[in-house]
Amino acid sequence: LRTFHELNLLVAIGPAYQQEEKLKKIINKYDLYNNVTIHKGKNFLAPIMNQTDAAITSGGTIMCEAIDICLPVLALPSINHEVDAINSYRMGILAESIPCDVNSIGNEELKIIIKKFISSQSLRKKIFESQLKFESFSGVRDIANYIKNNFLSK
Repeated sequence: LRTFHELNLLVAIGPAYQQEEKLKKIINKYDLYNNVTIHKGKNFLAPIMNQTDAAITSGGTIMCEAIDICLPVLALPSINHEVDAINSYRMGILAESIPCDVNSIGNEELKIIIKKFISSQSLRKKIFESQLKFESFSGVRDIANYIKNNFLSK
């Protein structure tokens, strides 16, 4: 992960995520604390997401917000209903994800998944391009761009 020192990464985790301490240890072990910001249980992340290149989130609302603003996202569902919800996003190449609850996989497998997402610019570009073509609700992209251009960039 060190080779990607120019990548700014937002890690947004929900209240059900059980691996926060392990995640922080990995970030510290690889000296990534200048490039990775963890946000837990936040409701409005748009200003933060606006400043990042990619996001790793749980599979809830934050993931949908990232997709709507065309931010490549790796979704790590932390509860069972998120696994099912994320499937359609993954199949539409709107997000990268794992096919199970993140708490049910091992640390080594999780490291490989995260490293693949971070190191593959082509994967993130493919997700971004699919997100550009996607409109979840009429006008959402226009509203997001208006907010971004008029309030977040100043």
